[in-house]
Amino acid sequence: MAKKKLDQDTQRILEEAHDWLILMEDPEASEDERREFEEWLSFDDMHANLYDRAITMRAAMQTLEPKDIEQDLRW
Repeated sequence: MAKKKLDQDTQRILEEAHDWLILMEDPEASEDERREFEEWLSFDDMHANLYDRAITMRAAMQTLEPKDIEQDLRW
């Protein structure tokens, strides 16, 4: 299966989604930050879709064992 390269805008939004994911898990995130996140999330359907993708990607990464990561890095 060929990997599809993300365009620059999609890559940027996915990186933003990862940043928001980390921030929103911080119990010390401020109300202003939470409001900004809600604005970012509702700005465009792509934001919500890529935020969901970031959650899925992180969940998949958390299931990896260290030996799996080492093996993948040796390709």
